[in-house]
Amino acid sequence: MDAGELIDNRYIIREQIGYGGFGTVWKAADNENGGYVAVKSLRHRWLKSSRMIECFKNEFNLLKQLPDENTIRPLNLISDTGRYLIVMEYLAGGPLSQRIRGRGVLNIDAAISVVVKMLKVLNHSNRLGIVHKDIKPSNILFADDGCETPKLGDFGLAYFSAKHHGSTVHNRNSGTMGTLAYMPPEQLNGNRLNIKSDIYSLGMTLYKMITGRLFFRDDILDSQIIRKTICNSFREHPGRYRPEIPFWLDELIMRMISPEIYKRPENPQEILKIIELNRG
Repeated sequence: MDAGELIDNRYIIREQIGYGGFGTVWKAADNENGGYVAVKSLRHRWLKSSRMIECFKNEFNLLKQLPDENTIRPLNLISDTGRYLIVMEYLAGGPLSQRIRGRGVLNIDAAISVVVKMLKVLNHSNRLGIVHKDIKPSNILFADDGCETPKLGDFGLAYFSAKHHGSTVHNRNSGTMGTLAYMPPEQLNGNRLNIKSDIYSLGMTLYKMITGRLFFRDDILDSQIIRKTICNSFREHPGRYRPEIPFWLDELIMRMISPEIYKRPENPQEILKIIELNRG
């Protein structure tokens, strides 16, 4: 797509605002309602892949099933001239990844607040049996410059972990597709995933928010080294990089990112209770 292009006789493309392995995100003006929307297009290289087209459509269908308080609100699914587009609400605050790069680590209370809202999303998705599979800072976006309105997006790799009758989304597991640095060991190994897999990725995201790094060096480029590090039992405590992190939070993060799935919290509600108890 190009700036100035009219989509569906309604949306005028303004500029590219995001880019990933599966799609490109554009900011567009909405001629009907005023204001702006985000338009996500499936990359040209995937247009002949029925599997990737399914992933793309699934994102729209999954977002419709989740409350939009802390998930990106889907507006329209468009298929024209061989293209696939998702129109979504536009979030002017940008992604968490950009915020960490530009401003550095988050205030600990602000980071916890973001995680609490993400846990509420996971609590709801867990009841539906949905596994997101790609929780990371670039998939958490903000409505404005503050941290009060984070929203989880990019459900393109998500799938149902159990049989849900009446679902419009097929139960599937797209292997090791996702973002390597935030993947739990079971995803790397191609094993079945569940809510504890998303808890791991959210724990890694929290680690990044409050330390500005992961438990392994961010400059490692060799994917095999990263894989071995993730599957290894050793994890450096986040408190090593930021001593003011409360002990209870340090221990909670270590549980969330445990390489052994049975050692992680059972569900989002358990983590919410731990946070509520320790924040008073």
